[in-house]
Amino acid sequence: MRDEDKEIFRTFDYRLDILRFTFFLLVFICHFVANGGNGISKDLNVWWTSEIIRSISNFGREGVTLFFVLSGFLLCRLLINEFKTYGDVIVSNFILRRIYRIWPLYFLFLLILALINLFTENTGFSASEIPYLLTFSYNWGITLNNLGGSIASITWSLSIEEQIYILLALVGFVKLKNRFLIGSICFFSLGTISLIYCNLYSIKSLYLTTSYLIPFSVGMLIALNENWFRVKSIKYRLLTFGSILFVFLYPAYYDFLQNSNFHFTLFYLSSIFFVCLLHICDRFLSANSLLIYVAKIGRLTYGCYLYHFIILFAFIRFNIFFGENGFSILGVMLALALTIIVSNLSYFFFEIHFLRKRRKYFTKN
Repeated sequence: MRDEDKEIFRTFDYRLDILRFTFFLLVFICHFVANGGNGISKDLNVWWTSEIIRSISNFGREGVTLFFVLSGFLLCRLLINEFKTYGDVIVSNFILRRIYRIWPLYFLFLLILALINLFTENTGFSASEIPYLLTFSYNWGITLNNLGGSIASITWSLSIEEQIYILLALVGFVKLKNRFLIGSICFFSLGTISLIYCNLYSIKSLYLTTSYLIPFSVGMLIALNENWFRVKSIKYRLLTFGSILFVFLYPAYYDFLQNSNFHFTLFYLSSIFFVCLLHICDRFLSANSLLIYVAKIGRLTYGCYLYHFIILFAFIRFNIFFGENGFSILGVMLALALTIIVSNLSYFFFEIHFLRKRRKYFTKN
């Protein structure tokens, strides 16, 4: 690794990268463990007997929501720092930074799926999915046209993220000093109104862009008050106790909430869950070799998120540690290791080239 690439890792907040890896791990466990692997059958006999494992695997779907809180926090913090440094936000730079980070791997992923289609019956994606994949609107394809079932279905969350980027860019155009506070309040309000409407008329809100404005806006609010959230709040022991309690209780009662009339509150509760995890990490985590290593893996989670779904498909198709009782423990561990290895290779042989080009857009032209 070149010295400049090593510097990339050193400049990131390792606590946030540890959280990033944790959120991916939740999604991974949900896909590989819950119901024996991505809901292959709702009636599969599971290979575990622990209720805790089952609850964690089901809770893993909230990993996506937690990613949106983290994304809102990181992006808003960058824009705030840009505003403080230059007295304005260069929206074009923001857009180009996002393009260089998201698009190269996204379209490489689609290319891999196209190659998979050559050897399977359109398992990568179908012809009807192509317009949604090329326009980052897959979540609307699921909502309006019942798309899904292919490997490409994992991109629904990336579609939502790209759509929120557009909204955040529009906030950047507003010539007000407190534009991000106003934007976060508008996002939160719009998300809340949308959830209330969906709940009243029994509309599924899981794949709606507006639903994820709630966790994204919470991340923005943390960025706007980062000094309080990450420095001053650490001295309050009662807050620490409450955070630890919530981190244990929320997953424990997740099944109940998910299957109740209060399921719409999960977007809010997962946002609070993130705040509690961040507080606990800031309070107790200190750098050591193991945590730094986990944080480095956390830098790879964009690739991990995409590649793990291809590996899931391959393991199921070729019956690699997969049978009538779902995946074996060894299969889950092997798939995780393989996901990390592939993502690492992808990062340093492909993504890093675009990240280097992205650097020039962190400064004012």
